[in-house]
Amino acid sequence: MRLVGGHNPPIFLKIDLNFSTMITNIFPIEIDFDSFQISRIPYEDGLLQKLRKDYNQTHSFFKNQNYIYISRNEGDDLNIGNVVTLKVDESEEIISSLIKHIFFRSFKANFPEIIPLEFYPFSFMSRQSKHDFVHDLLPENLRGVIGYKKQTEIQTRVITINDKRSHAFVINSFYKWSFTRSCLDLYKEKFNLSDLSIIHSIPIDGLKNIIAPDESLIGTFKSTDGKNAIIDTNRGDISLPLEELFINKSKYNIENYLRFKLGEEKTNKIFEEISSKNIERFNAKKYYDDISSTGKLISKIDFQNQDGFTFKVSNTSILPDNHYKLNNPTYIFDPSSIKTSKNSDFKGLNEYGPYDSQFFSAKEPKILVICHKNNRGGFASFLAKLKDGIPNSTYFSKGFLTKYHIHKTEFIIDEVENYSISSYLSTINKYVKNNLGRPFDLAIVETKNEFKTLSIESNPYYQIKAHLLSLNIPVQFITNQNVRKSDNYLDSVLNAMTLQIYAKMGGTPWILPSNQNIDREIIVGIGSSMIRKNRYVGATQTKIVGITTFFNADGRYLFGNKCRDVNYDEYFEEMLQNLRTSIHYLSSKDGWNPGDTVRIIFHIFKPIKDIEATVVDKLIKEFSQYHIVYAFLTISEAHPYILFDSLQTGINTKGQYIPERGTNLILDNFNCLLQMKGPKDIKTVKQGLSKPILIKLNEKSTFQDLNYLTQQIYSFTNLSWRSFLSIQMPVTIYYSDIIAKLLSRLRKINGWQPEVINTDLKYKKWFL
Repeated sequence: MRLVGGHNPPIFLKIDLNFSTMITNIFPIEIDFDSFQISRIPYEDGLLQKLRKDYNQTHSFFKNQNYIYISRNEGDDLNIGNVVTLKVDESEEIISSLIKHIFFRSFKANFPEIIPLEFYPFSFMSRQSKHDFVHDLLPENLRGVIGYKKQTEIQTRVITINDKRSHAFVINSFYKWSFTRSCLDLYKEKFNLSDLSIIHSIPIDGLKNIIAPDESLIGTFKSTDGKNAIIDTNRGDISLPLEELFINKSKYNIENYLRFKLGEEKTNKIFEEISSKNIERFNAKKYYDDISSTGKLISKIDFQNQDGFTFKVSNTSILPDNHYKLNNPTYIFDPSSIKTSKNSDFKGLNEYGPYDSQFFSAKEPKILVICHKNNRGGFASFLAKLKDGIPNSTYFSKGFLTKYHIHKTEFIIDEVENYSISSYLSTINKYVKNNLGRPFDLAIVETKNEFKTLSIESNPYYQIKAHLLSLNIPVQFITNQNVRKSDNYLDSVLNAMTLQIYAKMGGTPWILPSNQNIDREIIVGIGSSMIRKNRYVGATQTKIVGITTFFNADGRYLFGNKCRDVNYDEYFEEMLQNLRTSIHYLSSKDGWNPGDTVRIIFHIFKPIKDIEATVVDKLIKEFSQYHIVYAFLTISEAHPYILFDSLQTGINTKGQYIPERGTNLILDNFNCLLQMKGPKDIKTVKQGLSKPILIKLNEKSTFQDLNYLTQQIYSFTNLSWRSFLSIQMPVTIYYSDIIAKLLSRLRKINGWQPEVINTDLKYKKWFL
C-alpha cells in the first residue's frame, strides 16, 4: 500500500478555541493524504477464512463488497491480487476496516501484556488495582480471582468536522465483574453450581494470548460427574468439559460465590463498599478525565502498516461547535391558542385548565373505587383530597374538579376482604357485569407495595389491570401506604395522579404549537417487542409484536394500534397492514383530498434490520393520490457518544460536567446528538453521567430537514402526561415502549386478549 497525491495539513491538530466548542468522547483520526494504494483480490467463498488461517500472523484481510482487501503489517508482500488506487473521501468503509485492523495490531505491539477482550468494539480490562473496586476489599487468595474492574471500549465512527467527513475513535469505559475460576475449580471447592447460568469459553483458533477466548452464555447447570457437566440449553441437554465452563459473571453469581467463601456479613460489607464508590464511578468529570487519559495514550502511537497507510489520533476530544438552536416549548391550553404558558405546563394548566375542557366528554365521570376494608376511612379522606384539593398546598390546592374543569364525580366505593386476586375480581364483577347504570369511565384501586415482589401470574396488579381493560375500563392504582401519607407528600402525588387520570379518560391536558405551512402532518411512533424463550444462545425469536402510536403535529394523541403477534418473517406484512389501515382511517376521518400535501414523520426506537424503513417506503407508494413526504427516524440511547460541558459546575454537587438539556451536536446531515437530561434533571450523585439520545434520519427519507425534526423531537419530550416533568424520549417512542412492555407482561395472564386495546381504549392513554 503506497500513498498517492497531494499532502494536506492535518485537519485536527489545531482548533480555534475563540469559537464555542463541544467536549465529547470523540477523538478525531488524522489522515493527511488524499489517496492511497491497496491490494485486493476478488471474493470467493471460503477464501477469506483460508487467507486468515495461512497469513494471520503478518497480514490482515477484510471483505468489502465483492473484494477481499489486504493489509500487510509485517513480512513480505504476498504478491496476490491487484493494487488499486483509492481516494480517501470515497472509501469510508474500506478505511474504517483498515483503521480497525491497524489499530488492533499497533495496540498489541505497544502493550503486549494486555489481552483484548474483543477485536471490535476493541475492549480491554485495566490491570491496575486502583481500577478494581473490590481489590482491596478481598482477602489475598481472592485478589485477581474476582474483580470489579474498569473496562475500556474503543469504536470507530465517521462524522462531519469542519464540513469534512472524518474518521474518529469513540472511547467509553465502564465497570464489569471478572471471575477466573472455572466450573472445575468450583466443583473441587464444593460450590453448588446447580441451576446457575453458564458460559462456555473456547480459545479462538490461532489467537491464543492474542485475544480473549470466545464466550457464549449457553444455559443452566444441571449435573456433573466431576469431569463433564450436563448443561440445559436451547438445543437440549449437552455435555461439556468442566474446565471449559464458567459461571456467568453476574452480580447474583458473584455474590453467591462470595457468600460461600466469606460468609454473609463480609459479603454484604463488600457490596456496601462498592455501592459507596458509585459516586466516583458515575461522576461525569471523573469519567471524562478517565477517557481523556486513554485518548492521550493512544494519540502517542504511530499507527501504520508496512504498505504505508498511516494515521494518528488527536489528543483532544474538543470538537468545533456545530449545533441547532432549539426553542423551549410554549404550552397551549385552548383551541384558539390564546391561553398559553411559556416553559411551564404546570402553571398553564393551573391557570387555564386543560386544552380540551370545552369538549371533553367525561365531565361527570363515574369512577369505581376499590379499597381494603381496613382502609375505608383513610381512602374516603384521600378521595376527598383528590376531588377538592389540599388547602394551601404547593401543587394541588385546586383539586381534580376545579383544576380540570370537571363538573362532578360519582365515586362508587366498595371494599375487598383481603388483597387476593379473587376478592378484587369478584368485587369488580359485582358492579360491572351487572350493568348497574352507565359504564365506568375509570377505576381507582388500592394495592400493596408487596405486590412488586410477586410473579406476574400471581400479581393482583396485573390480574386487575387485565380484567378491567378487558371491560374497557382504564385503571389508576394507589398503594395503601400512599393513601395515608401526609398532605405534604400527597400534594405532588395527587398532582401527577390526576394528570394521568384525565389523560386515561381520553383528555388532552395541553398541546404544542405546530407548523401550519402544509396541509397535514402526522407523527407515528413505531415500537416492537420480541417474544423469546430466554437469553441463552440459540433462543429463537418466536413472535414479534408491533405497536404504533399516532399524533398530530401539535402533540395531540390520536390513537394507538397493536399488531397481531406474528412470526418474525411475517412482521413486514403485518406492520404494513397496520399502517395502511391507520392511514386509511385518518384520511377518511380528516377528509384528505387528492393532491393534498401530507407529511408523515416516523419515530422508532429499535430498527429491526431496516424492515420498518422498507415498510414505510412501500406504504407511501400505495397512497399516490396524495403528495406524501416522509421522514423516518430512529431515536436511540444505544450508541457510544457522550457530551460534556467543562464549565458546568453542577447543582448541589450533582450534574458536574453535564450539558444543559437541549444541548446538541450535529454529527452529519443525517445524525444528531441531543442531551435530554441536564444538571437540573439529575436527582442523585449516582446519576452523574447522562448520555444524549442519537437521532438518525434514514437517507431514504423525502423530508430531510434534520433541524426541524430535532426541534420536534425535543418538543415531544414535554407531552408524557404521566407527570409534569420532561422525559428522556419523545412521547411517540415513550408511549410505544410503555405499551409494548405492558403487553409483554399481560400476555402471561391467563385469558388475556390483547386485541381489547384496539377497541375504544385505543383513543385513550390507558397505559400511563
